[in-house]
Amino acid sequence: MKIINNLIAFARANEGAMDRALNRMAMDIELLAKEQVPFDKGPLKASGTHLKIGTLNWQVLFNKVYALFQHEGGDGKRVVRHYSKAGKKKYYLKDPGMMIAKRATKYFKEEARAIKV
Repeated sequence: MKIINNLIAFARANEGAMDRALNRMAMDIELLAKEQVPFDKGPLKASGTHLKIGTLNWQVLFNKVYALFQHEGGDGKRVVRHYSKAGKKKYYLKDPGMMIAKRATKYFKEEARAIKV
């Protein structure tokens, strides 16, 4: 009997699958957030992006000075009362993040099925 140790190859493949799943999750969060961003056209929506910060570490961000103000619906003193279109709202990034996080298992299972060791 010969025992073949493929643990290192399995760990590498598994890490790659997890990273791909996190990338897909970040892309989906970005797309959903762009649907909910208060202004359909303009710099805020265009600034939305996702990027890899490190191993198994992805970030979705809107890179405008007023992005947090719009996201929070104000700054505690001033309140955003009217968004440009019906259905647009505050927490345009948090809500999609929570929705995708609830489906995280699905993303990881799909990528795990593709692992070939």
